[in-house]
Amino acid sequence: MTTNIAVYGNNGFCRLVKQNKNILCSVFIILVTIFRFDVGYDYPVYYDMVKSYPTINIGPGELLSRFCFFLAHESKYPPLLFILFGILTYMFNLNALKLNSVDFSVAIISYIAFIYTTDLSNVRQSVAVAICFYGFKYIKEHKILKYLFFCALAFLFHQSAIFAIPIYFIYNYFNLPIFIATILFIAFAAELLLSKFSEIGIYSQYLNILEDAPGGSISRYVIIAWVAIFLLIDVIHRNLKKNQTLYFIIIVGLILPIVFGGHFGGRVARYYIIYICILIPNVLSITSLRIRTSICALLLLYFMSFIYVDRINTSALSPYKTILSIDYKSPHFKEK
Repeated sequence: MTTNIAVYGNNGFCRLVKQNKNILCSVFIILVTIFRFDVGYDYPVYYDMVKSYPTINIGPGELLSRFCFFLAHESKYPPLLFILFGILTYMFNLNALKLNSVDFSVAIISYIAFIYTTDLSNVRQSVAVAICFYGFKYIKEHKILKYLFFCALAFLFHQSAIFAIPIYFIYNYFNLPIFIATILFIAFAAELLLSKFSEIGIYSQYLNILEDAPGGSISRYVIIAWVAIFLLIDVIHRNLKKNQTLYFIIIVGLILPIVFGGHFGGRVARYYIIYICILIPNVLSITSLRIRTSICALLLLYFMSFIYVDRINTSALSPYKTILSIDYKSPHFKEK
């Protein structure tokens, strides 16, 4: 009888985990993120900014970011900033994936593979990207005012959110000729566009270092290869029309760092490339279980390879430490 109870209990536990795997995975990602210490390229910078408040270098319109810095500064606990930004980032990102993806599990794997490590580094902008990404539900419903509201909300965290506005028009109004014309315009008018951005004063801190910034990193070209694979799968299965506008958005994001440089272009591209987390579940939904499982395994392998390469080169993402294991008043940051 004891054995039967134990077996039933184990089966019940496994069934409970299986039924709630998406929730458990989401909670795990949130906890790992908000309780991390010195994980991400910009982590030490933000930590010091909390101590330096109110003399911090953020845009005058980024009022909600400033408010989060204020809360962390007043609490005399700098890690609070990462807790606040982390909760906001995943509140919007995870809800966006749940609302807009055909398979939440595949969407989470896609997010971990291509977006997660960047979110750990670009802390404030990650909140802005997540808010704009959540607004995709209103893009699909052709509710431009509601989408613009979320872009405006994101702007209060990071002024780069203004560059997410074109996504509405790309998704709803672009066809192949318009898309090609837009790409050509971006390529040939890059210098003019950069000068106009500089005049307006938007993102000036990244435009100032544009000449020293590379046009892209190896990871961006790996993403291009992945997108080509998914495009091929869609072509083979005659499913391209269904995902065409998602490809338009993502390809724009892939081109921006090449045209505008790794700093400015790479930052703006984040609002576009995150849509790969919606594309991949769409593409894999028409494949066999074996192919779907194999690609998901390869995506996780890519993520682990990225962490391994980072550890060799910069160690910005590893080893992992928590804020519970350090003296937050006198922290020791690793050299990057």
